[in-house]
Amino acid sequence: MNLTIRPLTPADNGAAALVIRTVMPEFNCVGEGYSIQDPEMDDLYATYSLPRSGYFVTEMGGGGPDSYRECRGDWKAAK
Repeated sequence: MNLTIRPLTPADNGAAALVIRTVMPEFNCVGEGYSIQDPEMDDLYATYSLPRSGYFVTEMGGGGPDSYRECRGDWKAAK
């Protein structure tokens, strides 16, 4: 398996929000006070490109939303 860790880019905003909005409810992390409700969720790049901030993406294979689906499938099977 080929894993790459790289800084978040503006093109990652949609996939990152999808991962967070999908996974957090699975762990009952919803409602007031959870990041899933934050307006920054739709533009994580803008928030984490500020000085002394960082957000990293782990890609499996070629990266992008298909990698998320592949990884999520493997994770679900391993649970």
